[in-house]
Amino acid sequence: TYALNTTLGRTIMAYVSFSLRVARVKKEERSKNWGRDKFERFLPLGIDGLIWFGRYLPQMKYLDNDYTVEKINYFAMADAPEFEWRMFMEGYLTGAQVYKELYVLMRPNYEKALASTIFNGRADERLVEHICIGYLQLGESLNTNNEDGQPSLFWKMLDEANADDKRSRLEDVAGFFWAISGRKLKKEEKDEQEEEPSEETKNKVIAFWEWTFREREPVKAKLGESYGSFLSRMAELTIWLDNINEEKDAWLLLSAPYIEIQHRSAFFIEYLTKFDDEESIKRIGKIFLKVLETTTPTFRQEEIQLIVERLYKVGEKYPVIKADADNICNTYGRRGVHFLKDLFYKNQK
Repeated sequence: TYALNTTLGRTIMAYVSFSLRVARVKKEERSKNWGRDKFERFLPLGIDGLIWFGRYLPQMKYLDNDYTVEKINYFAMADAPEFEWRMFMEGYLTGAQVYKELYVLMRPNYEKALASTIFNGRADERLVEHICIGYLQLGESLNTNNEDGQPSLFWKMLDEANADDKRSRLEDVAGFFWAISGRKLKKEEKDEQEEEPSEETKNKVIAFWEWTFREREPVKAKLGESYGSFLSRMAELTIWLDNINEEKDAWLLLSAPYIEIQHRSAFFIEYLTKFDDEESIKRIGKIFLKVLETTTPTFRQEEIQLIVERLYKVGEKYPVIKADADNICNTYGRRGVHFLKDLFYKNQK
């Protein structure tokens, strides 16, 4: 925001835009030393040049590849001035896209950023998002090393989440995986331009969820009091599931009591309505009763009614499922909430 509004910042923005237009016209005839001859002069004048160099990194690479690679390597060095590196990284992290070629070049800077605790707020969230994209699309592994033998930055981020300034990163991972799901169930509510996540992305998100459950004790030890908030965010990943089998039932039962920590029960309940197969419905009653152990959700009553209605329908064959539906209705009734009353009496013999 600072660099957007200073005279120097506005000048650099205009000059980069102008240089890109010239380069696109000249193509092969453009200057081979644009960075050193034209852009370097801005850097001693203030932090604006560092911020915009990071923000415009893809464009800088197009304008002068050698200069850009040289600067990236310079900032990655241990003895690079920390303040300059921070301004460069914060500018870079505001970028809208993560390009594979730049991601590879920036690996040492990502490692440096993950080890650091100087970023906070949106800058640190964006760092997490970049590493998540590395996991979903660019070869980062949910293991110590990637297939090419390099240490996995995604694993490094998860493994080091026990420090006070890094605990929120695990929660940010869950939040990012939820955000890229599209968040809404109904297709007509989604942006027509929005691309559906690939099957590979879905599998990797579910693999992460499976890992957090399998390693729940170490993860809980890392997060301490933040573990409940983390489970609340994980519950939103229900939107990625196609069904609820025995394994996924355990994941949902673990998260269910915590869904209201961040006032997100409405999303969780909405996502439970997507499962209309018998095997999934047979498990939803117990999951909903877990929710009721800590909260009494009432938002979007029609979705809660739909869930209970399905339980009663399956309960015609399985008395234990009908008992779950009865317990849900009775729990609401005992707490003075009566929108399930008619549904309850309708399904009693």
